[in-house]
Amino acid sequence: MIKKKTFTPLECAELVASAEQARLKGDLATAEKTCKALLSADSDHFAAVYTLGLIQSDKGQHRRAIETLNRAFLLHPSHWPTKLALSLAYLEMKLFESARYWAEASENQQPENPLNQQALGEICFGQRNYAQSCIHFENASEAGISEAYEWAGRARLELGDDVEAKKWLEEAIRHAGITLSKAQTYLQLPKSLRSNLLDGLIKDFLLKSNTEDDRFQFLLSRLHEGEGNIDAAWLSAKKGNNQVFQTVRSAELREAGEHLQRAEWFERNAKLFREKQPREASVPISLFIIGPSRSGKTSVERLLAQHPRVKIGYESSVLERTLRVTSQEAGLPSSTSFASLTKEGANRFKDSYLAAICASKDDCDVFTTTTPGYIWEAPFLPRHIPNVQFINVRRKRADLTWRIFQKRYAGQGNPYSYDIAAIGRHLDTYDQVTRALENFYPERVLSLNYEDVVTDPSNAQAMIYEFCCLQKNDSSPTVDLGDDTDCAKAFLPYLLENGL
Repeated sequence: MIKKKTFTPLECAELVASAEQARLKGDLATAEKTCKALLSADSDHFAAVYTLGLIQSDKGQHRRAIETLNRAFLLHPSHWPTKLALSLAYLEMKLFESARYWAEASENQQPENPLNQQALGEICFGQRNYAQSCIHFENASEAGISEAYEWAGRARLELGDDVEAKKWLEEAIRHAGITLSKAQTYLQLPKSLRSNLLDGLIKDFLLKSNTEDDRFQFLLSRLHEGEGNIDAAWLSAKKGNNQVFQTVRSAELREAGEHLQRAEWFERNAKLFREKQPREASVPISLFIIGPSRSGKTSVERLLAQHPRVKIGYESSVLERTLRVTSQEAGLPSSTSFASLTKEGANRFKDSYLAAICASKDDCDVFTTTTPGYIWEAPFLPRHIPNVQFINVRRKRADLTWRIFQKRYAGQGNPYSYDIAAIGRHLDTYDQVTRALENFYPERVLSLNYEDVVTDPSNAQAMIYEFCCLQKNDSSPTVDLGDDTDCAKAFLPYLLENGL
């Protein structure tokens, strides 16, 4: 019989300390091996289980980390760092409700700990509750969490408060220098607000860094454009897009085919969309602001945000989340499509959705959503949700194409965006669905041109308020929407040459 290796308490403490030291240095293989050696002798050693969970999180193995950290919690239920680590692991998986549960459990034990405020801020940001996230990030920054400054800047930018965003981002750079993520966020600010000195420092940082990384090319394109160097701006954008498109080409073709099939199916089955949910006076209007990425949906939403009876949802995931939960509760495979709803499920979905957007009509008269992917389910919405309306934001094709082409989207999302011809196919299909939507529900769709919104925001706001049955304000809009009209004018020869 092989004798099981044992460790003295002192040896256990030294092994855990050694594993944690290796983890902090980034030597995750050594750290994991050390923890497992200790756990082979004592499978319930709390510190080893907890440290192994942290290692798995560092390796990006978040599902496995959650299992391990839950074991740690069972071994030591009052250990608040375990709860915080669980919150961060759930956050990485975008399971925001679970992340919030554990962050609040940690905060209840350590109400003054700024790490809890930072975690809650990131959770609110992930849920697109940007106003609340600002409060958490500002609390965290006051307690010395340096990354909170950048996060606060990002949240302010999402709220459309460019002036405050600039202050927080400049403070973030002052505290800890320029990083790629800070440069990406800062360069989203209007050129008129940005500091020429800081633009220059960011450019130096990018040129001295790994300029073969596609993300750097997209940022350099924005900087070159701001300097008026059109040729360099185009070349940087083209280089970055070519690099990415090689990796997403097959995904783009697959997605384009699926979207085209969906658009054609809508056209063939127009009779299915003759019926819709009746108006309900006690229910807020669900206003879906639709339009391709970079079309100006946020500008329209910012005009609506000026009204006290409007609840801003940003790119809300409430529709997708409610569909998924409804299908799961019915014992069906998890789905975010209305096609999977049974009659009973449709009633349950409606009740859950309305409860999620507003507790009652007293909360708001209008709830907005700008999530661009909802267009592929949009014709189904009036059939399942009462008081659905749409604002369709259009923009000049060249300007829209250039701004899409100049943006590096997260992960593998928006695979069409890295090739001019692919962007054109996507916009054609998107327009096909919006035309179908206008044919199905003509009284429920208001179409606006981005150019009209930014050149005459007062008139645009009046049209939107009338469409949503909102009482007009006496004063003009106080929000600065900026004006990105004709941004592609100088790049038109390049765009035409590449398939516009």
